[in-house]
Amino acid sequence: MNTIERIADQVLVEKIKYLIKNERAYTLQILEYLQAINKRRLYAEYGCGSLFEFCMYLGYSDTSYYAP
Repeated sequence: MNTIERIADQVLVEKIKYLIKNERAYTLQILEYLQAINKRRLYAEYGCGSLFEFCMYLGYSDTSYYAP
């Protein structure tokens, strides 16, 4: 049995809230870092012609780069 399956319902909900809150904080930091990398054109030092290519170099998929 998976450890997560043994967590009480309320604890599970509280944990997901915590994770989502931190995910948002990390997302903001990631965007700030990407903005600085783009401004300095650091992507070129990694053989990338654009921030888009650099994001794929970092492991993002090409579809995750586009906003809906």
